[in-house]
Amino acid sequence: MGLFSPSVGRGHDIVFGKSMLLAGTGVRIPTRRRVFLDRNQLGVRDVAETVIQEDMTIQGNLVAKDGAISVGGKVTGDIDARSVGVLAKGVVKGAIGADEVRIAGLLEGSVKCGALALDEESELKADVTAGSMTMSSGAKISGRVEARGG
Repeated sequence: MGLFSPSVGRGHDIVFGKSMLLAGTGVRIPTRRRVFLDRNQLGVRDVAETVIQEDMTIQGNLVAKDGAISVGGKVTGDIDARSVGVLAKGVVKGAIGADEVRIAGLLEGSVKCGALALDEESELKADVTAGSMTMSSGAKISGRVEARGG
């Protein structure tokens, strides 16, 4: 079996082996159908849920327009998703574009988002453009920051 099994596609998970390195210009994240409960309705939508584990390094861009990506390992490339989390041991070297971003690890590059949350141990060496931003005591930022608040 190669990197991807033949059955992988819409509606399936991709499972990466330990310490696997993905190289290329872009990796499209598969989606999974999920049931969600809104205040007024019950519905179904495709949601990509992807976790980059601590022992994984990805070189290339990640795209999950309607999904969530959590980075516990290292990503060298841009991330475009609905929601992005950089976990405590996570490192992203590139640009992040998302509706919601939470940083607990290291980001070097830039971030453009609707809402940005910085945890205590987070470190940003990045230019930030955010609709709103919350920052815990101990978080570090070096770069240009534009947050509108609200």
